[in-house]
Formats: sequence, structure tokens, C-alpha cells
Amino acid sequence: MRTHRIPTFVASIAISLAPANAATWQTQTYETDGFTVDFSGKVRVKPIEVDAEAKKNLVRSTSYMQDGGDSYVYIVGASLLREGAVFDFDAGVKGTMDTYKCAQIDTDKAANPGAVRSREIRAAKCIDGKVRIGAKFFHQGPWFYQVVYMIAPGANAADAAHFFASFKIVTPPT
Repeated sequence: MRTHRIPTFVASIAISLAPANAATWQTQTYETDGFTVDFSGKVRVKPIEVDAEAKKNLVRSTSYMQDGGDSYVYIVGASLLREGAVFDFDAGVKGTMDTYKCAQIDTDKAANPGAVRSREIRAAKCIDGKVRIGAKFFHQGPWFYQVVYMIAPGANAADAAHFFASFKIVTPPT
């Protein structure tokens, strides 16, 4: 009888703890910047500071960030380009990825479905040599979007994948 209690007790603890580890996701819609994305916590929204040269080509640039402390960071950057601005998509991607100082690029996939140009990069050994990064870049009309997760060793990769996959461009305003 006693041997049956231990597995039952262990199973009940595991079941009661499981929901505590699962993230609660909420879809956020940012109509002004034309996208939806799922976040699992508090989001800080703020303008992205750019240099004078970049300001010549931008109407605005905004960062949406969920900071998970030492475990993860989820970021969406939305930039509205001025009418007639010349935008080098590949240079934008390179500039962002260079800031992360990744020693290992695991995947780098480009796609151009319809009117949206996109690129997805997954990398390892970034920043301090331990961080994994996933980055998606989209250019549609006057909009340039960057969707990035940064996760530390031991962080929940499934949560990062959920955030990453949840980003959707809705009809962006012009």
C-alpha cells in the first residue's frame, strides 16, 4: 500500500507544479504600427533612438519589449520609413545582427512572399557567448519590422518559439 502512495504523491506534485511553469500568452494588437504578437508579461513600449542620418529616412521607430531578466528578452521593433526613403533591407538585417556579436549562425533563410520581403536568422554564442537568438525581419511597403528573442542557457525555448511564431503583420497604416 505504501509503495502506491509515493508515485501518487509525486504525480500530484508534478501536476500541481506544471501550470506554474507554463507561460500565459496574450495576443497584443498594435494597430498604429500594423502588427499583432503574443507576449506573456509586461511590455515596455518606447521610441527607438536613432542617429541624425537615420532620422532623415524615418517617420518613427518603436520598440515593444518584454524583459524576462536573466532568462530572456522578446522584442518587436517597428519602423515607419518616410515616403521616398531608400531602404537597404540587407544592410538593416546586418546592422541588427552585428550588434549581437553571434559567433555561430545556425540558419539564415530569406523569403519574399508577395509584397513582403523577409528573412529569418537563428544564432548561438551571441552577446556574451552564451545567448541564443532568433531574429525575423520583414519589409512591407514603408514598414520595417524586427522580431527578436534572446534566451540564456536553460531558458524555455518553447516559450521563445511561441513568441517568435506569433508575430503577424496586419494591414499596416501608411
